[in-house]
Amino acid sequence: MTNHILTVFSHYDVDNLIDDYVQVYLEKLSSLGCEIVFVTTSQLDNQELSKIVNNCLKIIVRENIGYDFMSYKVGLLESGININTYESVLICNDSVYGPLFDLQVIIERMNKLSCDFWGMTRSLEGPPHLQSYFIYFNKPVLQSGHLVAFFTQVCIEQSKKDIIQKYEIGLTQYLCREGYKYAWVATLPSLKEKVRLFCMKMNNVKFRGSNVKLPIALIRFLIRYLRNFIAFFNTIILKGTINPSQYYWRHNLQTGFPFVKIELLRKNPFKLEDYEVILGEIELKSEYPIRYIRKHLDRTRSKY
Repeated sequence: MTNHILTVFSHYDVDNLIDDYVQVYLEKLSSLGCEIVFVTTSQLDNQELSKIVNNCLKIIVRENIGYDFMSYKVGLLESGININTYESVLICNDSVYGPLFDLQVIIERMNKLSCDFWGMTRSLEGPPHLQSYFIYFNKPVLQSGHLVAFFTQVCIEQSKKDIIQKYEIGLTQYLCREGYKYAWVATLPSLKEKVRLFCMKMNNVKFRGSNVKLPIALIRFLIRYLRNFIAFFNTIILKGTINPSQYYWRHNLQTGFPFVKIELLRKNPFKLEDYEVILGEIELKSEYPIRYIRKHLDRTRSKY
């Protein structure tokens, strides 16, 4: 059994609620021995807080500024808890539905690897880095003081792009420069799956009508199509510089990966399969109650 894991959980809800899917996630973490510091930027009343009080070591309500990394900083450095007394530290947030599969098995498997910290997915968008919705730090990182040193310099940023560059990418790069090794859970899909994704993206390059004569419009379309072909082939087939937690959702489900990104179902930013298709696959592969996903999406989709 995994135990003595200090877990900082970053939360925000547009309606100032603690949703069912969040409660399920917290209950699972608590059952694994996680001692949870719940940091929220929503103004939660006592009725909402009562939903999670039994699963949390501490609950902190803070101003809605600074994104998740500021919540992580508050939970780690301003909660009054000494992180050096723990075997490991986990930072995670509510941007995913899950766990869809047994999280304990995954944690135990990853802790057998010769790494100092690990995450669910590694992104190659920019310098290689772990995506910050779930990162697990082992004792060497805690005892050295490097984790504290990094979060000490975290400050409020105004854009999500800056957060990703300075803190999400920056965290992995900083620890690597200090000599630590990292690993990740998600595996890469087969070439066949990458080709399927490539073909899907190319199918989205549509012919647009034009007031100019057809030959000119056709030439413009062919140029745009060729540019997209080169760009998609490079990012999907050759380099893999795409968001793995969204593009590879089908492969992730097939391999027992425990989370699916909310943004994939709410916004589908990369124009992948319809969310009903994705929900159907989750229901087929996992025992996770998708009624929680539907309920949350129905309540929040129009507000984003």
